[in-house]
Amino acid sequence: MKLVAATGAGYDLWVQGRPMPLWVATLVRRGWMIELRKRSGGQWGYLAIGGGIQCPVVLGSRATYVRGALGGLNGGPLRSGDSLSIGAPSRWLWELAGCEIPESARPIYDDSVEIEVIVGPQEDCFSTAGLKTFFSSEYTINPISDRMGYRLNGPKVENRGGADIVSDGMARGCIQIPAGGEPLVMMADGPTTGGYPKIATAISADLPLLAQCSPGAGRVRFRATTVAAAQAKYREMNRGLIAVVSD
Repeated sequence: MKLVAATGAGYDLWVQGRPMPLWVATLVRRGWMIELRKRSGGQWGYLAIGGGIQCPVVLGSRATYVRGALGGLNGGPLRSGDSLSIGAPSRWLWELAGCEIPESARPIYDDSVEIEVIVGPQEDCFSTAGLKTFFSSEYTINPISDRMGYRLNGPKVENRGGADIVSDGMARGCIQIPAGGEPLVMMADGPTTGGYPKIATAISADLPLLAQCSPGAGRVRFRATTVAAAQAKYREMNRGLIAVVSD
């Protein structure tokens, strides 16, 4: 027996030909077929397995960075016929079966989102009109977006001069404004440095909401917040998850 759970948006979980709810731990038997079937809306689905998928730890993670051929199973995407090893669960499976994340603790995914941001660090590279455009406009997700960055289509943000700066450090959620004037949000596989000015950074609690916006259909707006408010929102987001795990 194994324990599985699926989360995310835009996917349905099917076990042995039967639909199963997301956000719930489900027992499965050897030989059963587990499927994540794509449906409309959302971008990413996640499947967790009790005991975890066992593969070499690279840079402190078992994840796969396909662009750099690092981690996971030989550094590449999974293919038909691949076999993954599963570790031993830390708790009795029957004790965890049926556990679920309550709706109050789940992300509210939607194709129309308002993302809170911390302004800067290079907001002085943009004109007053450019900053107003960024915070008053609605953007869509360009279809060529990927795990490295989400390119947004919409009104162009005016800068004070050139669109290039001396390359400096970037974090996940940084929002660059390239020469074309349309925002570029760094996502999970984003680079560590960049040479375009950063107008703002999406807060950690809201970045998953942006990640699930559908290309073309999603509508994105930005609102400035403070570091203290962003930290409080992140702690609140985690509080519900921690309560479930610790029960």
